[in-house]
Amino acid sequence: MSRSPRILLALLACIAAFLGGCSTPTIVDVEGKDVAFVNDMMTARGEGDYAGYYWKLRLISVDGRAPNRAFRDKKTILPSAVIPAGRRTVLVESTRQSVNNPKEQTTERLTFPVTVEKGKNYLLTIQGGYPVVVEDTR
Repeated sequence: MSRSPRILLALLACIAAFLGGCSTPTIVDVEGKDVAFVNDMMTARGEGDYAGYYWKLRLISVDGRAPNRAFRDKKTILPSAVIPAGRRTVLVESTRQSVNNPKEQTTERLTFPVTVEKGKNYLLTIQGGYPVVVEDTR
C-alpha cells in the first residue's frame, strides 16, 4: 500500500474514533459474513411534537459488546457499525438538544431490541422522540 492511502485510512480512523466517543473502532472484513450495516454517525432532526429538537445518536453496544465497523460501499466516508444478522439488543446513547437553545440538552442511554437482515443497510434515527433502527432505502 502506498503512503497516501495509508494516511487517508489513518485520518478516517481518527475521525471515526472522535465521532464514536474517542474509542478506536475495529475495522473488520465482512466478506461472506451474515451481517447488516447500521449508519449511526449522524444527527437526526425531530418531527411533529419534537420539531424543536435534534438528536446526536451513537450505537454503544450490540448484545453487550462494542460494535465492529466496516466500509459498506465506496460512497461511504465513515465506517458503519456491523451487526450480526438476526434479533439483537442494542444500547444507544441519545443526546437531545434544543434547536433554539443549544445549552438545553439531555443525554440518556436506551436499550431496545432490533432485527436486522444479512447484507441490508440501516439507519439509527429518531421516531416519536425515541431512537429506532430502520432500513436505509436511500
